[in-house]
Amino acid sequence: MGTKPTGKATQRIGRLTGIYLRPGLASARARGVKLGRQLWHRPSDKTAKKVLFLHKEGLSYRLIGRNLGLSKNTAMEIVKREEARPS
Repeated sequence: MGTKPTGKATQRIGRLTGIYLRPGLASARARGVKLGRQLWHRPSDKTAKKVLFLHKEGLSYRLIGRNLGLSKNTAMEIVKREEARPS
């Protein structure tokens, strides 16, 4: 059994993408560009202080999220990140 035509096309696109991406990424690294999302540069980091304050006040993650326009999971993640952070 061989690969389906769509599978072959996908493999070819993947190889071509790699051919063009790798040199560009290497060039960016050589110039000192930091790739990927940097630590503490998440969109939720701007609201972290407010989330932590509201959590200390006793609000639930759901209410914190509603008040600040975040999901309850994002509010919970911010609190967990802060608790795990070494003091």
